[in-house]
Amino acid sequence: MKRAGQRGIAAVEVALALPFLVAMIMTLVETSNMLHTYQTVEDASREGARAYVRDGNASDIPTVINSILNKLPATSLTTTVSTNAAAQTVTVEVQYGYSSFFNANELMAAFNSGPVTLQSTTTMPLP
Repeated sequence: MKRAGQRGIAAVEVALALPFLVAMIMTLVETSNMLHTYQTVEDASREGARAYVRDGNASDIPTVINSILNKLPATSLTTTVSTNAAAQTVTVEVQYGYSSFFNANELMAAFNSGPVTLQSTTTMPLP
């Protein structure tokens, strides 16, 4: 049997714990989305360098990278290709301005400081 002073304790406990749990779940979702996007940028960089080593043509690299990053907005994507004749290497750098998953919500966008630049650089030896 409950005492008269303990009525509603569970509701108070839930009210105190719920904001923390929601914030933790939102952080997990955002971190997972950012890591997935970074992995995609890294794959695009690697495939761009591989395409240059295979074909020897730098003009095809943006097409290869855009085909991998087709679900990301191309407006915040930068690709740089450079070769080093002395070291016989090619370097492909892909930069992507990642915007938060929760930017669609105006309240959450107010806490965001802007896009985070995700960058991946791949260097491969030339044949």
